Amino acid sequence: MNCIYCRSKRQIIKDKPMEKLFSDEEILRLIRMAGKAGFNTVHITGGEPMVRPGMVRLLERIRDYPRVEKLILSTNGSLMTEGVREEVNQYIDEIHVSIDAMQAFDFANICGMSQCMNEIFQCVWTACAAGIQTRITCMLIENARPHIPVLGDLGKKMDFDICFKELAKGSYESGVIPLDADEVLDILGKRYGSLEKTSSEDPLIDYYRTSALKSRIGIVHTNRERSDMVYLAPDGVLYCGKRMRRMIDLKLKLENGASYDDFACCFEEQPDE
Repeated sequence: MNCIYCRSKRQIIKDKPMEKLFSDEEILRLIRMAGKAGFNTVHITGGEPMVRPGMVRLLERIRDYPRVEKLILSTNGSLMTEGVREEVNQYIDEIHVSIDAMQAFDFANICGMSQCMNEIFQCVWTACAAGIQTRITCMLIENARPHIPVLGDLGKKMDFDICFKELAKGSYESGVIPLDADEVLDILGKRYGSLEKTSSEDPLIDYYRTSALKSRIGIVHTNRERSDMVYLAPDGVLYCGKRMRRMIDLKLKLENGASYDDFACCFEEQPDE
């Protein structure tokens, strides 16, 4: 896809050859280190993770590690053909599927293509049918405004999470206009009646319920700080610390003779910065 809110970020690793990315073995070794430090959840995100060769096998190997209690996959769903869906669903506990519009023309304007919408929705339905915790994620941009109530209607019969995600702080193309979370709640409140805030297992998400929907409505506050996670970028840069501000180029340091043991501190709680 060519999503309008990802273009500026994609330039960072646009032309990086595959051999410069972290290998499966390197990823698995870091996951084992994190597990020993008490981490129990692995979340595979992107870009689009399914473009990585051998991704299904990597999911299987992560699933085999006993300290991983939850394995989450975020995907735009465009490559989740029937055979791939069946394999992936064997290994994951939770899936987050990006859907920024319910109509092909607007979807193409936001994401750059629309001919994959059938695969995207099949990805959602089959995950639900398999008992996998499922989340639909829509970016909070002005272009998605008309589709907010239609996305909400998906939750009338299906019990999954419908989440609207804030744009991360940063620079975007001129056509990307953020949508305020309160506007989303107002739109949904007018359609379904009052929304009652409910408990949330994720500190980044405020969840709401209404009697008109089986699904929860979530607002993902991307820019909130959290201290219980580290993030490994595809090019081997690790972000950690209480405000995710520590950037460590693991790939470069390993190439220059560092050992994995040198990075054990990255998975420990850091003091206030």
